[in-house]
Amino acid sequence: TEILTMARAKGLTKPVVNEFFNMYEKLLEDNQLNDQPGRIFNLDETGLTTDRVHNKVYVAKGSRDAYLKSPVCGKSNYSVLFCVSATGLYLPPFTVYKSKHLYDSWTVGGPEGSAYGCTESGWMMDHIFESWFLKVFIKHVETYQKPVLVTYDGHNSHLTYNTVRAAMDHGIIIVCLPPNTSHALQPLDVGVFRSVKSKWKKILDTWYTDSRLKALDKTVFPSLLSSLWPQLDPQHAVNGFRGAGLWPADRSAISRRLVINDAASSGVQVGADVHSPR
Repeated sequence: TEILTMARAKGLTKPVVNEFFNMYEKLLEDNQLNDQPGRIFNLDETGLTTDRVHNKVYVAKGSRDAYLKSPVCGKSNYSVLFCVSATGLYLPPFTVYKSKHLYDSWTVGGPEGSAYGCTESGWMMDHIFESWFLKVFIKHVETYQKPVLVTYDGHNSHLTYNTVRAAMDHGIIIVCLPPNTSHALQPLDVGVFRSVKSKWKKILDTWYTDSRLKALDKTVFPSLLSSLWPQLDPQHAVNGFRGAGLWPADRSAISRRLVINDAASSGVQVGADVHSPR
């Protein structure tokens, strides 16, 4: 069972979906991208926790209380940006730490090509997303045939003038998904993140067992990402794009996720934002 907020239920209507796919299908056709899955990307952040969460704890018969040992009281959550292509390619991760300063020791031992940043909140902010987009994503697709298309949610941390301007200058089309539809239209949400969280939980368990409950701080986190990255399954990304209907383009792929069928009952505006090269 998946919990669906009212905002998401009202956001994913048949008119919203049809309007989006009318635009998206034309965009693929006009830019000859229908048979180019390697030039279609999706990106989003997710939080990787340091908390050991177990659904079951085994205790002696008759015990009234159960405890789980933990290295610290409370938990940390590291924000990691994932970027995948419709062919199943995973770009190196971009980790955002909660801190005013970024120290070299927090950037050692991660997957090759990893990038790191920090904000006071620990969440993605517009200036560091802009920096990643300009220094990492644009560099990665530098030799690709253009245009390249990238989809993501329209959160304000993902949109700055410099980001959009750089995309236009380098032949990159940015497609912002309609509000409150990422659970259905975002390939990472549809096909990747659940598996990521499951694999991360096993990596945490192994770390805490082998280290005898040593705290998982910022100097350790990159090395655990290095354990995670080889386990990421390209097929999950491919399935995410297929399940979201973004490649191959197929609006019927998300029909089972529709909760409200008309815009009048949802009270939302139909449409999506597109930023294309000129």
